[in-house]
Amino acid sequence: MLCLHGVQSDLVLPETIQKMQQRGPGAAGRLQVVEVQGCGHAPALNVPDQLERVAAFIDAAA
Repeated sequence: MLCLHGVQSDLVLPETIQKMQQRGPGAAGRLQVVEVQGCGHAPALNVPDQLERVAAFIDAAA
């Protein structure tokens, strides 16, 4: 599971990310969190670095 976390998000707080890492896929070591600086809740994936991170995650899963 990939979690793209906009660091400035006021919906998904750091405490929520910590809980996600302790439960479900996170507890099983299957959660990858990518912190996106300068971004609110949902990264638009219109910046090459953001898109490359998603592509790398998909490639690794294939």
